[in-house]
Amino acid sequence: MIVGEKPQKRGDNVSIVTAISLKEVVASRNIYGSVDGLTFEAFVIRDLGDF
Repeated sequence: MIVGEKPQKRGDNVSIVTAISLKEVVASRNIYGSVDGLTFEAFVIRDLGDF
């Protein structure tokens, strides 16, 4: 049995949103914090608009 302290100062959350097709990665973005509907919609419009 391993006994230790719980982690401290884990740092900021970073979310990775990626769109892939059958052939390649179409778009990818690192977002600081969590991804809500508005953030995901912005990703689709900005990064996938021309796809």
